Amino acid sequence: MELWRIARLLFFILLCRPAFAEGLPPNISIEVEFKEFSRKDAGVKGLGETYSVNTSNYTKQHIVVTDGLSASIRVGKDVPFVDYYVDYLFDNGYIETREVVWKEVGTSLRVTPKIRGGVIEIELTPEISAVIDRKKKIIDVKTLSTTVMAADGQPVSIGGLIQDKDFSGMFFRSGKSSSLDIILTPRIIKK
Repeated sequence: MELWRIARLLFFILLCRPAFAEGLPPNISIEVEFKEFSRKDAGVKGLGETYSVNTSNYTKQHIVVTDGLSASIRVGKDVPFVDYYVDYLFDNGYIETREVVWKEVGTSLRVTPKIRGGVIEIELTPEISAVIDRKKKIIDVKTLSTTVMAADGQPVSIGGLIQDKDFSGMFFRSGKSSSLDIILTPRIIKK
């Protein structure tokens, strides 16, 4: 009986597919790249020479959405943080309780594209987050919300961030610096 239903469904799809494909709004492929570069001063070699460690992080998200509709994608994990509570009692005792709070970290993207002639209007909110310090419960979050117009296949730099922490004068530099560049590339998927 189950095989008969599958065969009937396949026949219906193959027979009616051209009728359904006509008049459907086009799909749009949205690609967002996060390019993050960091430099951290690591120490002193000798004779006052300092050296630094450079790192880079590259994340690319890709999502396909129908013209005029919204879509979202989230890639990451839930990280547990433990909160401790102490209730002191009248007879010099106490009750210690703990609560686990879960926080989401990773990358996410929410988009709503609309085709306007040969140009694509895109409302988007990309976000990237990471745990900085588990003991102090510090999460670094970088988010951006904007609306841009782009041609089909045209990369657009939609934002960025440059940070220079612990800058102490022109001759004595310590700490770390980082930069983040966010690039969007929309493509109309041809039928």
